[in-house]
Amino acid sequence: MLFSDMPYVRPDLEFLGEMIAEHVEELKSAQSFEEADRAFDALEKVFFSVDTAVNLCFIRHSVDTEDEYYSQEVDCLNEILPQLEEIRQWVYGALYASPFRPDFERKYGTLLFTNIGIRLRSFDPKLIPYMQEENKLTTAYGKLLASAQIPFEGQVLNLAQVGAYKESTDSAMRKKAWLAQADFYSEHQQELDGIYDKLTALRTKMGRELGYETYVPLGYDRMERNCYTEADVKKFRKAIIEYVVPVADRLYREQAKRLNVPYPLSYADTAPMFIFWPPAKSSTMSFPPRPRSSSTSCSKTSSWTSSPARARRAAATATICPTTGPPSSSPTSTAPRGTWRC
Repeated sequence: MLFSDMPYVRPDLEFLGEMIAEHVEELKSAQSFEEADRAFDALEKVFFSVDTAVNLCFIRHSVDTEDEYYSQEVDCLNEILPQLEEIRQWVYGALYASPFRPDFERKYGTLLFTNIGIRLRSFDPKLIPYMQEENKLTTAYGKLLASAQIPFEGQVLNLAQVGAYKESTDSAMRKKAWLAQADFYSEHQQELDGIYDKLTALRTKMGRELGYETYVPLGYDRMERNCYTEADVKKFRKAIIEYVVPVADRLYREQAKRLNVPYPLSYADTAPMFIFWPPAKSSTMSFPPRPRSSSTSCSKTSSWTSSPARARRAAATATICPTTGPPSSSPTSTAPRGTWRC
């Protein structure tokens, strides 16, 4: 199946919570590793289907941020995904505490549990509102950059299209492309700085909610940096200066010779390692037909996260299961629940 033909269905948070809870219960109550492994496999299939739907939505939105349907779906997923992370925690907890953990490690490796430990310590339900706001800000940042309409050489281009001219054989053209992009960033500096400032403050609060002085430790965990620490990164940066910079200096000197420009290179001459011209034409993608807009509102708080903790604990022993995937009809955000039932 071509990517453009893959149907999209918005994940149903409440239904997924019910399904995941069932599978987690199977995992917890398993009497043998084989039973536990079957429950784990069912969970993996559920999350695979969910992740597929989420990636379809975000990719199609990135291709055309003006698409009303996928823009609305991204807004909805920005609210849903942090709540889904809370549901995933039940799976992580059940696996981490499983009496069959040694068997899981033998089959899947110890890295599985290293990463689970990181995911468990880097999440708390009180972070959900912060994560939702973080998603909104990063989406706003992406939309702002994608909105660029830059007059250039008799055309109206986006940032990426202008960027292609940074590798022109003409140094003056390369400089012109750099300045055209710079003008866009300067024009929107206040908006970009505002988003960055809000994200920095927001993430600092997230780190402090988990007991850290800054966001850095939480940031490392959220990126699953499982084999090196902040101290290791400092050593790495020092090694870059000592070992990589001299090599880079030699390479840039060779680049200057190839381009027949003076060294040190100007900003307009750093991009073209080699000259390939003209730039490749951008392609367009088409997707299956979909509704003009979603008829299902996206609630900020699902019945899953708003239900009493006791009810959630009881439910936290199962899994979701779009193992067969959504129907092959036109994508819709209002598909019947049964289309995702195993």
